[in-house]
Amino acid sequence: MADEQEKSGKKAGSVIAADIVITGSIEAPSGLLLEGRVNGEVRCADLVLGEKSVVTGGIHADRVRVEGVAEGGIEARDVSITATGHVMGNVFYERVNIALGGTVEGNMKRRALDNEDNGRLKLVEG
Repeated sequence: MADEQEKSGKKAGSVIAADIVITGSIEAPSGLLLEGRVNGEVRCADLVLGEKSVVTGGIHADRVRVEGVAEGGIEARDVSITATGHVMGNVFYERVNIALGGTVEGNMKRRALDNEDNGRLKLVEG
């Protein structure tokens, strides 16, 4: 299965299959590939929502790739919404990529990157 995930570009520590429905919150210490449905909050390092997946609840992660449906807010450093991805809720991000066809119904708010200093110039000694 790991070889299939690497070929498709979907790497994950855990997989929730397409025929699984979870009611309640999920916490995964590493990555999560979600092909099924979650009615609750999802917290993990890396999250990939497959094309048929649905999350109804908040998402908190370092990196999120939305190919399916996210019905709730997303808070992540990196957010990628593919052409099949649909987000209904507010998105808080540091970096975002939305492919042609991907949709967001909600507000988007960029947070400052950790290495940014609010746009201030710094004096560098040469």
